[in-house]
Amino acid sequence: MSKATIETYPDTMPLIRWNGESVDAMLLRNGSLTEFVATMFFVDSLLARGYRAPRLVLPFIPGARQDRLNGSGDFFFTAKSIAGMLNARNFPSVTVLDPHSDVAPALIDRCRVVSAADCIFVPDGKYDAVVSPDAGAEKRSGKVARKLGVPLIHAWKTRDVKTGAINGFGMEVPPLPHGALALVVDDICDGGGTFLGLADVLDDHELEAHLWVTHGLFTQGTEKLLGRYSHVYCTDSVDGPRDGIIEIEVCEKLLKGEAL
Repeated sequence: MSKATIETYPDTMPLIRWNGESVDAMLLRNGSLTEFVATMFFVDSLLARGYRAPRLVLPFIPGARQDRLNGSGDFFFTAKSIAGMLNARNFPSVTVLDPHSDVAPALIDRCRVVSAADCIFVPDGKYDAVVSPDAGAEKRSGKVARKLGVPLIHAWKTRDVKTGAINGFGMEVPPLPHGALALVVDDICDGGGTFLGLADVLDDHELEAHLWVTHGLFTQGTEKLLGRYSHVYCTDSVDGPRDGIIEIEVCEKLLKGEAL
């Protein structure tokens, strides 16, 4: 499998250097929209030279949270735009990891989805419950709970109806053994505000918890999260701060077509 390096011209246009070998599969751990677009240009150049499009592993779909037409607020439907760019290159398959919703995979041709439950590996009996931090996380959290054979705890956010700002969290906890340990499961950690707010509610219920986020962006760093969760896990789907984070390596296996 060839490796391409992305550089930038002084005028900000992307420059890709490539050793000229055939490309059967390609991993894009995109850190920016520029890198994604540059990769699409790279595939265009392959096709122009008579090569076929490679199998693409795109663990983190850019813009996956912009997955609908909003009546107000964010105007972009980025998930559809990204899917259109992928489909135009006719990739034989596109493997994505724990997408934010079902929308983007439904829009991407020949899309293979690997779920959070596929890449969470913990010893039997380590956790007594799985926590879904909000309604949007319930589907993936539920799959993880079923895999671990433990109950799912549903948490929710309350918002200021005028501003949309989160002003609190709620959670109902079923009877659990003394000293129970829970695993909070979600797809993306951006700034981490949701998980910091949830930690207060967990404390109120005297419930210790670890945190799993498939895509660890950690745009505000990791220190505050690690002050509230003794163990924070993520995959290697994107680049980002990793101080104190337990990173699960899955990308090379996906690139090789291996099962997790």
